[in-house]
Amino acid sequence: MQQLRREPFRLLFPLGALLAIVGVLPWLLFGTGLSRLYLGVYHAFTMTQAFLIAVAAGFLGTMIPRRTGSAPLSSVELAILAGGLLAIPAALFWDR
Repeated sequence: MQQLRREPFRLLFPLGALLAIVGVLPWLLFGTGLSRLYLGVYHAFTMTQAFLIAVAAGFLGTMIPRRTGSAPLSSVELAILAGGLLAIPAALFWDR
């Protein structure tokens, strides 16, 4: 856990990749005819509010403490960040 706190990109970059897949999946299903649902809003918000934030937070959470000598993210902060990012596509799917 200490390494994840010092290098949060090790958690947040793979999480971002997962969120990118989840964000693009509706278009793949729609394009292949497996789904007739138009999930444009779901796609847009998942990509901008989850995927991009995961990548940015992973980068900034790693580089800012290194450059400034400040404390790394705490375990609680990292858990809340990851949980919040995972909650975004779930909430969008259920229109919340």
